[in-house]
Amino acid sequence: MLVVVSWLGGCSSSPASPAPIKDAGAHDVTTVDARTGDAHSEAARDGGPETPAPGAPPLLTLDCDPMVPQECGFPFPSSVWTMPDSTMATGVHVYFGPKTLPNSVKNQRVSSSMFATRDGFSPGATILTYLPGATATGLPGFRNIPLSLTKTSPTILMEADTGALVPHFSEIDARATSPDQVAFLIHPAIRMKDQTRYIVAIRHVVDSNSNTISANPVFAALRDDTPSTDISVPPRRALYADIMSKLKANGITTSDLQIAWDFTTASQKNTTGWLLSIRDQALAVVGAAGPTYTIDSVDTNPNPWIAKRLHGTMTVPLYLTSANVPASIHFNDAGVPTQNGTGQFPFLVHIPNSLYTANKAGPIIENAHGLLGDETEGEDNYFAEICDREGYVGVAVDLIGMCSQDIGFVAQAIGTDPTSFEQAIERQHQGLVNELLAIRMMMGGLSTDPATQSMGGQPTIDPTQRFYRGDSQGGIFGATFMSISTDVTRGMLGEPGAPYSLILDRSSDFSSFLELLTLAFPRSLDIQLNISLIDTLWDRTEPDGYIPYMTTNMLPGTPSHNVILEAALGDWEVSTLGAEFIARTIGAQLLETPNQNVYGVTNAASGFTGNGLNEWNFELPPIADTDTPPSAGTDPHGELRYVTAEQDQADQFLRTGMVNQTCPDGGPCSVIGCDAGTSACMVGP
Repeated sequence: MLVVVSWLGGCSSSPASPAPIKDAGAHDVTTVDARTGDAHSEAARDGGPETPAPGAPPLLTLDCDPMVPQECGFPFPSSVWTMPDSTMATGVHVYFGPKTLPNSVKNQRVSSSMFATRDGFSPGATILTYLPGATATGLPGFRNIPLSLTKTSPTILMEADTGALVPHFSEIDARATSPDQVAFLIHPAIRMKDQTRYIVAIRHVVDSNSNTISANPVFAALRDDTPSTDISVPPRRALYADIMSKLKANGITTSDLQIAWDFTTASQKNTTGWLLSIRDQALAVVGAAGPTYTIDSVDTNPNPWIAKRLHGTMTVPLYLTSANVPASIHFNDAGVPTQNGTGQFPFLVHIPNSLYTANKAGPIIENAHGLLGDETEGEDNYFAEICDREGYVGVAVDLIGMCSQDIGFVAQAIGTDPTSFEQAIERQHQGLVNELLAIRMMMGGLSTDPATQSMGGQPTIDPTQRFYRGDSQGGIFGATFMSISTDVTRGMLGEPGAPYSLILDRSSDFSSFLELLTLAFPRSLDIQLNISLIDTLWDRTEPDGYIPYMTTNMLPGTPSHNVILEAALGDWEVSTLGAEFIARTIGAQLLETPNQNVYGVTNAASGFTGNGLNEWNFELPPIADTDTPPSAGTDPHGELRYVTAEQDQADQFLRTGMVNQTCPDGGPCSVIGCDAGTSACMVGP
C-alpha cells in the first residue's frame, strides 16, 4: 500500500501580489510506504511528510492543491489537508504541508503545528474556494436559503453517506481589496454533524459578463476521468469516482461541475473533550461549597440600584501553564488537561436595593461581558438596573482569553501569526470554567456569608435559582456556557451569533482587527483562509462546537438547557444571521408576531416553552446582501439591553421557562427613540 504525497512547490502565497498559476508539471513527489513509513523522494526540497498511520488507506496529501492554484490552501476545508492517524476517532488528523498556509509580509508563514490535535474540520465554519471572476448571480443567498436544498442549486453541500442536502447560503467576498482576490464563500445555515463526511459541489457560477466560468483542468480531468499530466490526478481517481458516484446517486448532475471536493468534520470528543475534562475536574475539586474566596472591599450605594457591591478574589483550580497572558492548557504526559496548582481571579457581586431593604432573597444571575471587556460591565447602568428591577443578586467574572487583559496578545497574534490565537482559545477554557465556578461559589460559601446579608440580616442569595445573561460576546460565549453548565439550565443570550467565520466579516468591531490582519496578510484570499483556520481551532470554545448539545443529545454529565435569544435587526456588531444559525441548530421558535420570518425557525404564539428567538426592530434599513457590516442609522447593538420590555421578557423566561410577548399589541417589537445608557427606550407596535 502506497501513499503518494505531492509537494506542489511554488504555489504558496505571495505577500505582495496574487500567487501565480504554476505549471502542474513542476510538482515534487514523495512516495511513502504506509506500512513501513519508508520514504523515497524524487525532489524533497521542503522536507519529508509525516509518516501515515500503519494500515492507513491510500491518501494524497498536497502542499498546494492544483485545483485552485491561486491560493495554496484552497479549497478549504478539504480531505487533502489531512493525514491518516489511527489514534483519532475519524482516522485522520488535520495536516498542512510546509507551504500550504499563508505567508506574511515579514516572511513568517502561519504555523500548522497546533492543527495536528484536530481530527477533522469545523462543522459550521465558512467553506472556501476560488473561481476566477465569480459573481453572486444566481447563488442561494441568505434571503433564498431554500434554493440550496434543490438538486439544481448552483452550490451543493451534501452528506456523503446519506445524500442529505445541508441548507446554506453562498456569496463572494465583498471585502476583497482586489478583483483577483475574491474568495467564494459557502456558509452552512445550520450546524453540520460531527465526524461526518461532506461533499461540496459548485456549478453554473458566472462572471460579470454572464459567461460560465470554466473548470480548472485538474478538476476537469478528475470529474470526467480523462487523461492528465498532473501528478496529483492519478492518486485521486478513486476518490473522485466515489465523489461523482455519490452526487449522481442523489440526483446531482456532475457534467457541469466547476469544482467539487470532500471533507470530514471533527468528532464531538475531539472538540469538547478538553473543556469537559477541565469542567469535571474543577467542579469535583471545589465541591458544593465552591471555590475559596476573599472579599477585598465593599462599596455601599455605588448607584441608585445597588445597595452593596462586593469586590472579591476567588481561588480556583488552574488548568493553564500560568494565570497570566499568554498561557496554554497544562497537559499531563497522556495529553489530558491537568491541574497546575491554583489561580486567583477577580469577581464582583451586586446586591440590589430591592432585596437588601426588603430583607428578601433573590435568584443568582451571572452577567457575562462583551468583546474583550471585564467583570465591571454594566455595573453602573443596565446590569445594575436589571438586578434591582427584577430582583436578582448579580455576579460577574472575566472571561479570560477574551477579556481586557488579552487585548494586546490578541492584536499581536492577528498581526503576526493568527493561529497563535490558539493560546487565547486555551485560556478561554479556563475562563468558561471560571464562570461555572463563580456560580458554584454563589451557591456555596457566598450564599451564607454575612457580607451578602440584607439590611435585616437575612440572606439575599437564593441558591436554588440560578440564571445566566450575556450580551454581545457574553451572548456568543453564553451559548457555550449554556451547553456545558451543570448548575444553570436557563439563560438569556443577547445579541448572540455563531460561528465566528460568519459574523466577523459582518461586524464593525472586526474592522480594526481586519486592519492588523491586512497589514500582515495583504491578500484577501489569505485573510479568508486565516479566519477559517482560526475557526477550526476555535470550535473548542466557541458556540459552533457545542450548541447541538444544548437541549437534546446533551454532552456527558450535562443537563438539558433552554435559552432565549434576543437579537437586534440591523446590528452593526453581531449580525442577526449568527443568531438565526444558533436558533436553527437548537430548535428555537420565533416569538409571534415577528418582524420577519426566519428560514428554518417555526413561529410560535406567546407562552411557549423551550428555546426562543425574538428579533427586535430598530427602524433600520435591511442589511446588505454582502459580507459587510451595516452602517445605516444608529448601531442598535448596545441598546437592546436597556429596553425594559426586553428585560421583562428575559426575566419571565428565566423564572418560568416561558417565552412571553411583552411588546404592545402582541408585537412585532419595535424600539423607538432609544437613548442608549439611560433606559429611555420606548417600545411601540
